[in-house]
Amino acid sequence: MSIGSLASLMSLAGSALDSTQKALNVTAQNVANQNTAGYTRRVVAFQDSVSVSAVNISVTQQRDPAVEQRLANQTQVAQAASSKLSALNDLQNVFPVNSSGSTALGSALDGLWTSFASLEANPSDVATRQAVLSSAGSFASAMNSAASQLDQQISGINTQIGGIATNVDSLSKTIAGLNQQILEGRDTDGSISEQRQQVITQLSNYLGVTVTPNTDNAAVTVTASNGAVLVSGASSYAFDMTSTSGLTGGQIGGLVAARDGALTSARTALDQLATTVANAVNTQNAAGVDANGSSGGAIFSSPSSATGFAANIKVVMTSPSGIAAAASGEGSGGSGNASALAALKDAKNTSGETGGDFLAAMLSEIGAQASAASTDNTAQNATLTQIQSQRNAVSGVSLDEEAANLTMYQRAYQANARIFAVADKLMAEAINLGQDTTVS
Repeated sequence: MSIGSLASLMSLAGSALDSTQKALNVTAQNVANQNTAGYTRRVVAFQDSVSVSAVNISVTQQRDPAVEQRLANQTQVAQAASSKLSALNDLQNVFPVNSSGSTALGSALDGLWTSFASLEANPSDVATRQAVLSSAGSFASAMNSAASQLDQQISGINTQIGGIATNVDSLSKTIAGLNQQILEGRDTDGSISEQRQQVITQLSNYLGVTVTPNTDNAAVTVTASNGAVLVSGASSYAFDMTSTSGLTGGQIGGLVAARDGALTSARTALDQLATTVANAVNTQNAAGVDANGSSGGAIFSSPSSATGFAANIKVVMTSPSGIAAAASGEGSGGSGNASALAALKDAKNTSGETGGDFLAAMLSEIGAQASAASTDNTAQNATLTQIQSQRNAVSGVSLDEEAANLTMYQRAYQANARIFAVADKLMAEAINLGQDTTVS
């Protein structure tokens, strides 16, 4: 064998040693990142070379873009379902059911009607009249409490959304920075693209987004679900929270859906109920005669607007003698108007509902929405788990597979080292004209 051939053999063996060492390093990297969220398994491929003195390898990330996109999309949906369920559970807690199977507000409303029925039976009794004012106060207090809790929950959601928006801005800046690095050609091993995908998935936890590759096929544009551009190339833009209309997906989407849906509906319903009861009681009391022989005055405060009234309703009558138990023409000791006040319990609104029916329908709707949200949350998270399993099957690290690769690359390294050693020995002998020479 000529010295030139031996030199080529040594070069080939050296190149093979370098390539198998890189393969061993890739295996070590895979094993070290087995439990790293979002990590994509690297795969080594030995390539044919036109050179007889080099062994080339390529390292690629084992990923399926379609599965990655489905994972990001489902993350948005699952997070929205989870945050919406949490908000609706908090809404249900505003109206806890007591041992009698009623809510505090329901019991207070029933107590008001019961006090009027007792007044009908004993219209001149001061204690019974006082009980009417006490029951009216309990109803107003229950309304105030429920409305205050709802207002606090809505305010808390707004604060929470504001905090999440700060995280959105931070992640958008990170994506723009990674876009810049990719555009500069620094993503030689795909690790920057992998990092960007991980950040996009994190962003999907917070907000529904659409990711579009740019025409350069390197950078991406990230758009919020309401159409606002968050990232374009190497530039990021602050997330505008002045309007949440059209926002879906992620924690923000779920919170907005709960706030603008069930919570706002419940708050409006409370105002309607408080306004209806206050107006009906005040109007009916004004139609009767009080203990002093005068027309009855207002028992509750009168709303200037239904909006916000549940938080402000209060009892304005201070003396029990102002309750008009008697009907006009009966004299102050009559009970005709007390009967009419008690009959308000069965009075129906334009939808054919009594006050009790209206409250029951509101509570039933809240329960139904919470139940539906729970079912949806379970289904969406099950789907997310399934897609995560699909991604892991493609991109996850298998220790068994890596162990097999490790053994194969170690054996290859040992074989290449042996070839190199033999070629080196032959080269030394050739240089020394066939004499057996120790190579140091």
